[in-house]
Amino acid sequence: MRSRKDMFLQSVLFLPLETTVCSDCPCQAVDTLTSSLARAQWWREGGNLEGEILFSPSDVGIPQMGIAEAITHSITSCPVETHPHLFANILLTGGCTLFKGFSERLLTEVRALAPVEFDVNIMFPPDPVKYSWQGGAILSKDPEFKSMLVTKEEYEEEGYRVCADKFDV
Repeated sequence: MRSRKDMFLQSVLFLPLETTVCSDCPCQAVDTLTSSLARAQWWREGGNLEGEILFSPSDVGIPQMGIAEAITHSITSCPVETHPHLFANILLTGGCTLFKGFSERLLTEVRALAPVEFDVNIMFPPDPVKYSWQGGAILSKDPEFKSMLVTKEEYEEEGYRVCADKFDV
């Protein structure tokens, strides 16, 4: 059985190289190889397999968008007038954001995907691991919080309609 490191190196270095050798279009081949080598370089210089999977899950056979694409897709799924504000206020939370070079790489990749007229800003809180929990704890103490919830009983009685009505979806 191959290790995760071996699978990663094969997917990042060797599979694109095979594509490069077999490709009809030299431009595409060079782009593929350059992109793969850049990812491998990031991994070798202090990133790691887990961090790389967040950016390029397809490299290990996971057919999902990477984190930069997911952020961009989420923002562009919101009303158009909110796009500049959302791109300018990306907040990193969770333990994976502590990977070396994560925020810099994410900024580079989101910037490449975002419309050029928008500023892209990534904020990194002092303790990203607990930040979401702390925000939830603060929200739960807000007197208006209960009006933001759908209880199990409400959902069982009214189904999706209660969510559509309460959250205007």
